Amino acid sequence: MKERSIPGFSLWDLVWIFFLLGSLRAIFEPDVFLHLSIGRQIFETGAIPGGDPFSWSALGAPWYAHEWLAGSLLYRLFQAGGWQALILLRSLLVALLWSSFYLVARRAVSRPAAALLTLFLGVASGGMWLLRPYLFSHLGLLALLALLDRTTVPRKWWPLFALLFGLWSNLHGGFVLGLAVTAAHGLACFLNRSAAWSQGRQNRASGQTQENGPLREEVRNLQSRQHEKSVPPRNEPSSIQHALASFGPFLAGVAGSCLNPYGPALLWYPLGYLGNRFMSSQISEWQSTAFAEEPLFELVLLGTVLLLVWKRRKLGLFPVLLLFGGLHLSLTVVRHIPIFAILALPALTRLLPAASPGSLISRLDKNDRRMRGGPLAAVATLLLLAGLTLGWQPLPAGIRPGVYPVAAVAKLEDLGPGRRLFNFDGWGSYLIFRRQVPVFIDGRFDLYWGRVTGQYLTVTHPGSGRWAEVLSDLGVDTVLYPTPSALSEVLSLARGWTRIYRDPQASLFIRTGVEERE
Repeated sequence: MKERSIPGFSLWDLVWIFFLLGSLRAIFEPDVFLHLSIGRQIFETGAIPGGDPFSWSALGAPWYAHEWLAGSLLYRLFQAGGWQALILLRSLLVALLWSSFYLVARRAVSRPAAALLTLFLGVASGGMWLLRPYLFSHLGLLALLALLDRTTVPRKWWPLFALLFGLWSNLHGGFVLGLAVTAAHGLACFLNRSAAWSQGRQNRASGQTQENGPLREEVRNLQSRQHEKSVPPRNEPSSIQHALASFGPFLAGVAGSCLNPYGPALLWYPLGYLGNRFMSSQISEWQSTAFAEEPLFELVLLGTVLLLVWKRRKLGLFPVLLLFGGLHLSLTVVRHIPIFAILALPALTRLLPAASPGSLISRLDKNDRRMRGGPLAAVATLLLLAGLTLGWQPLPAGIRPGVYPVAAVAKLEDLGPGRRLFNFDGWGSYLIFRRQVPVFIDGRFDLYWGRVTGQYLTVTHPGSGRWAEVLSDLGVDTVLYPTPSALSEVLSLARGWTRIYRDPQASLFIRTGVEERE
């Protein structure tokens, strides 16, 4: 007899509402300005950029707006609802990500265990709950794991991989990681199929049928296609056929990834970030993970190690590849902590202990199955949406004095167009959004890597003595830089430069003559 459902919050409701409200906070990240500017550029020009349109230091240089679709979506939403609409979008994406994480986890473990795992990993990744296109990438990675949650992917599913990667490659460069995950699954599948056929041949040669062992189901499926188990098959698949069957999803994903404005060239573009030493040395989120700043992530790693030692269970090649691949990514770059949480999911769900019958977890799981999951979370979302639509503004967001140099940029705009500006890199995206003066540098270090970043470091570290020479060679006549900095101190004392604006955050200098060179 089917159990009747009862009203109440299911664990899915609680997970959704927790992450929806927990991520409802102001947006100040500078990359949002760049994505909005890219979307605005696309809608105003009717074309996706193939070269840099925002700076004077690299104007027209080859550059891929590989997140063009995400930028277009953000800009349209910003036009419709302003900063509050973007806050809501970020909350919905975070809630969708971790609720989907919970749904995938509960397919392998009990609902209470899936909820606790989701909450813990989600909170440990809370520093990365930012409105950036990588939220779409994390969702794509989770959807990919759901598709790969079996030994062999049916051929009828292969078009889904092409569709997924076709969308993913236009939203965020993380689709390259998705291709690597799909290739790892293909490798594990190929080795399993090869081992199954090898075992089958041995059984047929000995006149026996393998009834035990981890490959028995695969062997029986393959042998059932033959008329007689004792007779070797006449048309045994070759290694090439095994490889095509195993790597079919990967090949479909590669084909789908090429469906972007830049074609196959985009497959290599995200890999350029790997060798960018400026990003790894100058930008905090691209540096190695420091456990003193990420204590919860340290607990996640320790818990994973303890489970591996305690259970001593064979995980299979694919979960192991994902686990150690995610571990490497998260330890080398702090912004990859959420990626570890997602990639470790197949291994963690195999390591968590099963709930014994009659235990508290088992009873909670049974009661949760009777809850009407979904409606209450939907009501909370609709109430939040209605409040924001009617003008409720719970959080300030966007352009605020103290976060960005609002007054200094207003003074800069009073100087008129045609200025050759040297600016602080952290303010570059905001200046692009204001679009009054072309920037020298911004957060697109894949574009500026090399010549421009070298010039930037020379000027911003004036102790080398070449800062004046570089500014002169570049023809810079305006500098906007943080007031508490060595460069501002040097410029305030240098002949040929005059500070026309100063506040505790930013200083604005203009050239009035020839600098005194060191």
